Amino acid sequence: MDVLSYQLEDADQFWDELNDISSWECRSNWTISQALRAYLRLAAMYMDQYLVSDEDLTKCIHELILSNVFARNRAYARRILISILTLEDELDIATKTLIGAVLLMDGRRHTSTLEMLEEEEASQKVIDTLWDDRHSSPRLHRLFLELLYEMCRVQKLRLSDLDTIREDFFDFLFMTVEKSGDDSDPYNLAVMKVLLALNEQYMIAELSAQEGQQSIVNKMFKVLKNRADQYRTFGENLVFLFNRGADVVLQLMMMKVFYLIFTTPETYEYIYLNDLKVLLSVIVRELNDLSCEEEKLRHTYLRILHPLLQNTQLKQEEYKRDQLVAVLESLASEDVSVGPLGEQDNTTQRLSRRCLGVPWLDYTTPVSTGVSTPILELTPATTISEPENSAGQNGPGGIAGATAGIITPVSSEPLPKKSTFLGLPKKKPPPRPSPRKLINLSIRNTSAYDVASVHDHHHSHHHNHH
Repeated sequence: MDVLSYQLEDADQFWDELNDISSWECRSNWTISQALRAYLRLAAMYMDQYLVSDEDLTKCIHELILSNVFARNRAYARRILISILTLEDELDIATKTLIGAVLLMDGRRHTSTLEMLEEEEASQKVIDTLWDDRHSSPRLHRLFLELLYEMCRVQKLRLSDLDTIREDFFDFLFMTVEKSGDDSDPYNLAVMKVLLALNEQYMIAELSAQEGQQSIVNKMFKVLKNRADQYRTFGENLVFLFNRGADVVLQLMMMKVFYLIFTTPETYEYIYLNDLKVLLSVIVRELNDLSCEEEKLRHTYLRILHPLLQNTQLKQEEYKRDQLVAVLESLASEDVSVGPLGEQDNTTQRLSRRCLGVPWLDYTTPVSTGVSTPILELTPATTISEPENSAGQNGPGGIAGATAGIITPVSSEPLPKKSTFLGLPKKKPPPRPSPRKLINLSIRNTSAYDVASVHDHHHSHHHNHH
């Protein structure tokens, strides 16, 4: 029956109609396409009446994804939705919102959905939607921010896509963060994550570009560097989230931004001194707590620790000097670890000694003769982020390639029966490190923040150290 031919009386009738459509027996590609379009049409028509809450939208998407129409024809159904999004002009906000929600919810469980978006060259459409509809609907914007973040998290975007993102787009995102001092902004964390993910994409693209003798500008960091004084809240939020203890993927993305901030003269003083102290405390804590299996992660902490100590206002403070020296001395003197093939890895020792060589730590090391020698004389000069292969500061072992947040497995667990928005539980925020404008940055229930943590089982104890 044509869903447009009569008015529905109430919510029960609406859900019954949706259920009828999603139960269609689809024996051909044409009927799959018709069923999907009918479901979208009905849901879009009544979105403002029956899908106002995030819970109801989640239920609507959940029922479609679990239905015969979708579940039995997954690949084709995804392709239909992506083609509607990318090829059909003048799509209304409600239909875009529904398609974005389906692709996001399905993509969090099946990486293949996110990969298909890239294969079908849909990332440009996702970015265009974020720009064109930036003032249309906070819910649409939040969903597409989350979708773009998930796409970035599992694969590299094309150089051409990164190249076509306008600097205005980053100004808009930074300004959104800046203005979100109250809870009326529903997508603060989603904006933060997209800024972090795109920065990582640019850093990885720079590696590829160098190898191919091309060049690409990291527009995210360029905008931040040129307007650092205007966009201070981003830095505050970054430290807040870092201290909170994110999943490893997000933590690595944040460290890549910190690395750029602390190795770029224009941004040496971008992070406030109190926040630098919080950051240093987190790094010391993590260096102490990480297990042997997390050696690569420890290397990344050490790679940002060196410029943090060397280039920022911390050098005037001598903050936590004794504690720092103790943990670095311990790491520098540990036995050399042996890799799976029997190869020796002295990276931890080398990076720790480099940090100990920062002048204000005033560290001297005892040598076998009994004479103390300043460590600066013992440690050869290295680049800030010298990779193991010495191929330059952003080589595979450097900060850009270090345990990259790219290619993270996505859980294939079944959808939860009871959910908030898009299947995510609400999470109570821990105490804040210091009072600040950021008091309202709660981790929203639309965030991939919680979802990603189930993929990174090896770091589950991080959450205990807020």
